[in-house]
Amino acid sequence: MIEKMKKFCWLTLFLVVILVKVSVAQKLKLLFFHRPPYYVYDKDGVRGIILNRTIYVLKQAKVEFELELSTPNRIIASFKRGDKNICSPGWFKTKERTRWAKFSIPIYENRPVVLLTGKWNNGLIKKHFLSDIFRSRSLTWGRIKNFSYGDVIEKYQKEFRPKVVNIEGNQLNLINMLRYKRFSYILISPEEIDFLIASAGYDKKDFLIIHLNDVKEGNKRYLMFSKDISDNLIEKINKTIFRLYK
Repeated sequence: MIEKMKKFCWLTLFLVVILVKVSVAQKLKLLFFHRPPYYVYDKDGVRGIILNRTIYVLKQAKVEFELELSTPNRIIASFKRGDKNICSPGWFKTKERTRWAKFSIPIYENRPVVLLTGKWNNGLIKKHFLSDIFRSRSLTWGRIKNFSYGDVIEKYQKEFRPKVVNIEGNQLNLINMLRYKRFSYILISPEEIDFLIASAGYDKKDFLIIHLNDVKEGNKRYLMFSKDISDNLIEKINKTIFRLYK
């Protein structure tokens, strides 16, 4: 009887080890969306500042993955409904998102957000504090609905309640609507400006870039994981990020 119990225990342990190995060996589904220059999907392939860095980190960490093109709203929906074994690069870490996702350490930090407007709004040149701009009742901020703009900007938004036009769409929609004066300005990371203006077919000299004295730090971006991803795997990825980019 004792010998049978021993065999049963060893068999159980063996099966547990096999299951753990299978679980670790499963591929991550790497969900991304087209948002140059961070994530690019076109006839020349897949690339981008953050996407390239993420792919390199996962390869260096020896984590198997497969890429899947999606949209921001579909990616968020996947996490909220509890889809398994998914990861998405370049998201801000917010209190709400930690309820249904896990996060790596920062994989990228933006340069500080700037204000982009047209030369027809040259009165804005004198304004270098976002808090003052948000207080103005004559200026309207164009923004993408449900996008996070970082802790500082969201804090100012709650405090000063600027006039806002929320749009369903992407950065290209924003730049087009700005050009046609549907709102006064947009807030954008400097990394995106040249690519965005060129993609829309406009001339950069027709726009004004205003650096904001009260937005001095860039936003940190993270890898976002579904809740079922093990802490051990995330720690392995974190160590690789730290080794490569810290």
